[in-house]
Amino acid sequence: MNRQQKLLTLFVSLAICGIIFPTLIGGHSFNPSYSPLAAADDDIFITSDDVTIDRTTIKRVLQSVNITYNNSGPQLDSSGFQANLTFVDDSSLLLSMTNTSSAPDIWSLEFTPDAVNITGVVQVFILPTDVIGGFTNEVPDASFTIENNLPHVSVQMNKNEYYRNETISLNFYPSDIEQAVEELNWTISLYRSGSGSPIEVFVENASIFEYSYVISNDTQLGTYYINATSWDADERNIDLYYFEILNNIPVIDAIQLEIDESLYDDVESTAISVLRGENFILRLNATDIDGNFENFRLTITANDPLSGDAIFFGDYNDILPNLTGNSWLFEKDIVFPITINIGITEMNVELREYASDNETLLDKTNQIITFQLQNNAPEVNHVFINGIYAEPLSFTASEVLNFTFDVVDSEDESLIAKNRENHKEIYAYITLIFTHDASGIQKEYTMPYQYEENALFQLNTFELEAGTWSVQVILQDTDGLTSEISDPILFEIESAKSVNPMMWLMFAIGIILGGVVIFAATYATLKIRVMQQSRISSSNEAELPEVSEENVSPADKNTKAKSKPDTKKDKKLVRKL
Repeated sequence: MNRQQKLLTLFVSLAICGIIFPTLIGGHSFNPSYSPLAAADDDIFITSDDVTIDRTTIKRVLQSVNITYNNSGPQLDSSGFQANLTFVDDSSLLLSMTNTSSAPDIWSLEFTPDAVNITGVVQVFILPTDVIGGFTNEVPDASFTIENNLPHVSVQMNKNEYYRNETISLNFYPSDIEQAVEELNWTISLYRSGSGSPIEVFVENASIFEYSYVISNDTQLGTYYINATSWDADERNIDLYYFEILNNIPVIDAIQLEIDESLYDDVESTAISVLRGENFILRLNATDIDGNFENFRLTITANDPLSGDAIFFGDYNDILPNLTGNSWLFEKDIVFPITINIGITEMNVELREYASDNETLLDKTNQIITFQLQNNAPEVNHVFINGIYAEPLSFTASEVLNFTFDVVDSEDESLIAKNRENHKEIYAYITLIFTHDASGIQKEYTMPYQYEENALFQLNTFELEAGTWSVQVILQDTDGLTSEISDPILFEIESAKSVNPMMWLMFAIGIILGGVVIFAATYATLKIRVMQQSRISSSNEAELPEVSEENVSPADKNTKAKSKPDTKKDKKLVRKL
């Protein structure tokens, strides 16, 4: 083959390749009859950057997808565009796109799959409508996924909290957007939360629309759920509906109080009076649908009316029930401490129900009882007058009456006993009222009474008229409460004895005679002494020596003359006496 033949063969081959190769690798299907578009747009392609969708997953029937193509540049010179939707089974759907005058380069369409559209990935190819014979891009410009609408079984329950021995009423409402209810199946089962195995299967692969289930008395408490499983031609779905099984709250049926042999069954309407330190009995009955009385416990609490401090401790907590057939489930002796303040207090009687471990509290209920705490009145056990207690009592007008008392006030003694350094504190006052039976005259005396001391009151009978007297003893403690002895004490003050006037005369004469005798005895004694003195003086003179007058001076003579006794005068005096 010469050179010219070779060149001709090469030219023909290149021409054939120029026609076939763009068709094989260029991605376009070319229609020679529409050569102007082909020639003009030979280098223009539609890419995924030009195509947008607003969602990647949609449900059949219920949801739509918006597909948008932007032909703003480089532009394909076409009067319109189409979207070719290709499904997983290689079927396709060609849909026209629209634009607006305000945005002529923006082409869009909205696609809503119907119930017969197959689920799976859908490929989107944008095609210009002016290309005769079509224009196909082998690489999809966009894609989205069609999903099946799951079937559902709506379970309607009469409530979401149930107690043991109650009935759960269930109604089933199956539905599927794409299939008729008759074509669906469902299974309904009961599960306890946290357990992988069903407690009971209510419906199994059957079209049952309602069911009732009774919660047994021994059903565990806690969270449960209904598992509603349904399936259609495409897939299976599970719906869960949760609810709680609760313990039945125990109910306090009756409370009775026995105070000082009196029964009180109505403990709610008014405050009940009780003395501090007084023992009384509380009885309680309760019912429980679950019937677990062995797990019941009773707790009693109260607070001081003034300080607010707790009153009851120890054996007032977790009181056990009586399960031996007693007519009352609980019976408890109660005493308000004698040291608390008087006033209004509320006692909380709380009934608790525990689980079988006796530690986990399941439920509780309570009853409030209002009490009026009262002061105990002081008491005068005995009154003694001069140590005598038994009547009749009689005293003379000159006696002193000593009153002593035996007084008891347990509350104040208890309070003071807690603080012995203040044991001298006055904690009572004693009032004595004396009444004269005949005249009605009254005399009143009040005295303090101290702890650990004997009360002593003294009264002189001179202050009381003769006759019969009654004494009323009244005792008042520091809380202001008073008490008195039931029967007044009677005693007699004797009248002074009358005296005869002659006795007073004889008494006067006796005094006079006694004075005379005393005077005479005194005189005789003095006289004897004088006579003895005279004799002594005479004997002394006889023994002295004689002195001559000649040797005596006139002065001495005068002195001697003066000192010489006058015997005559002494004798006359004696006689006169």
